[in-house]
Amino acid sequence: MSEAPAPAPVDRMLAAQQHAADQFGLRATGRRVWRYQGRTVSAAAGPHWLRVVCAEAGTEGGTPWDGPSASRVLPASVPRPGLFRIRDWTVDAHAYRAELYAFAPDPMVSPRPVLDEDPGLPEAWWKEMAAALDVLADVPPPTDREAVREEYLRRVIPQLTGHQADAAITWSTAHGDLHYGNITRSPHILDWEGWGRAPYGYDAATLYLYALLIPVRNELAPVLDRPEARTGLLTVAALGWKGRHHRVLGDIHWSHAHTDQAVAAFEAGRTEAEEHAAPGERVMMQVRLALALSFANPDRAGAELFLAHQLLETLDQRSNTLLAQVVALNKDAGTDGIIDRVRNLNTDITSAGLPFLHQFVELAIAFHHAVRQENQELAATIGRLRRPTATGDFVYFTDIAHFMGDLPLPAPTTTQWIDSPDAVRARWQHLVQPDGPVPADSRSRTQPHHDAVAEVPMHGPNTDGGPDHMWSGPRFHPGWLFSCWAVRSLVAGVLTHVRRLSKTILLSRAGGDCSAGLRRLSARNAWAVTLERLAADARGRWQQGARRTRECLPRGQVSRECRGSGRCCCAGGRSWSRLPGRGPSR
Repeated sequence: MSEAPAPAPVDRMLAAQQHAADQFGLRATGRRVWRYQGRTVSAAAGPHWLRVVCAEAGTEGGTPWDGPSASRVLPASVPRPGLFRIRDWTVDAHAYRAELYAFAPDPMVSPRPVLDEDPGLPEAWWKEMAAALDVLADVPPPTDREAVREEYLRRVIPQLTGHQADAAITWSTAHGDLHYGNITRSPHILDWEGWGRAPYGYDAATLYLYALLIPVRNELAPVLDRPEARTGLLTVAALGWKGRHHRVLGDIHWSHAHTDQAVAAFEAGRTEAEEHAAPGERVMMQVRLALALSFANPDRAGAELFLAHQLLETLDQRSNTLLAQVVALNKDAGTDGIIDRVRNLNTDITSAGLPFLHQFVELAIAFHHAVRQENQELAATIGRLRRPTATGDFVYFTDIAHFMGDLPLPAPTTTQWIDSPDAVRARWQHLVQPDGPVPADSRSRTQPHHDAVAEVPMHGPNTDGGPDHMWSGPRFHPGWLFSCWAVRSLVAGVLTHVRRLSKTILLSRAGGDCSAGLRRLSARNAWAVTLERLAADARGRWQQGARRTRECLPRGQVSRECRGSGRCCCAGGRSWSRLPGRGPSR
């Protein structure tokens, strides 16, 4: 399921859905499922499933438009919901198609494409699925429908896997998007928009890729072990890249409060997305990078969030746009006005049809109450969070909320933590109260990343082997509008990126080909990326420094002295909290 589009297309698509339901004498009552950036919307309608697809008038056709209707030529022995009726019409500059299917009552194997736990599928299920894939593969591949283009796979397979596609590819007919969120426990295979010609074994390889955490190789071995399935496996490995493994690792690390490891994973995923020109994955990594930092380092999180908003301006990614607002809540935890912002955000999430984001909002509220040590409000938030996670999705959020407030878990947790629950609890406690004792196993993990600032070192050389940004330097004049910590962080960021560039070239030289390193850097526009990040970092920190100066000195006074303790005191006698501080500025 993808995110809903902007409000105007939503209204237009909902009107089309209502028109289609009226034409079929039905009423759409189920949860809406949006796909193809809002060009399709589907929902249960009585004993049927109603799907509506939209295109600009005169451009009808293509994958989302005629894929399901064209799939009626496939054998009936391929299990899928029956397509009963089709209705086409045009309104103003848009054409619409409504499709009425039999409703598949059985639940999906998984609410997500990837299996992260054993679904307990019986042997009979695998036999039926294997038989369905065999029947589908025996259908002569269509000449007018391609699930994967040959010129594309011949280009990306060597680029991303280091192997070559077979000289003579064995082609077959494939579903094209077969994963565990598209198959019911019957089994019935759903969502036939993208079916067409693909290398033999493509569908089986997709099921294998999405179940790497669960041993399913034996069930798929009759297909995958055949020599002609080699290109299908390589194709799925290449198409399934796009930094997803970094995203999975990053999500695991931030939920364990391993901030540095999460940052490293998301940065690696962002870099790979930049190298392979995947803007959607890049902005997804950028938002998640800001999410991981929002709990541990709100100052740098603000800078990364600023860059995320810049990237989102050119993309239609509703879920990441809303998740960025959740990141802002975490970053500002402990300040006034959070609850009012939550109400507005929850309304937007409901309108967008993205209920899973409510769990992120509730976790942000829990963090806010934990920072303010509001235990009664935190307990109420945990109660709200427990309801949507009762099905098992995001159940670990409930544990994290307990850890934030150092509250006992009401029952043995079903979450399988990589570390012990006590260690995870201690790290989350340190993120909530950074002035408390640092857990022994996480001192390096909870410190800010290379170009972030946790404390403001105002004097003295850096001889303790600390992070790069803890370098010595002259005192800045107290009348400068730029705060000391912002300027130092900017300079440290420049030095860090220069070191990275030099290291890449030196590593290439050690391999005997310095020019290869330079070509690689040139190809990915390394300097452009570096300058873009630095500009966003500087702008975000300057704005935050200016805002804090205005809050502290309302009449434009800029006289303050920076003390070695890490606190900045203004002329009026009030002081700022230790940076990066939680709660209102003092």
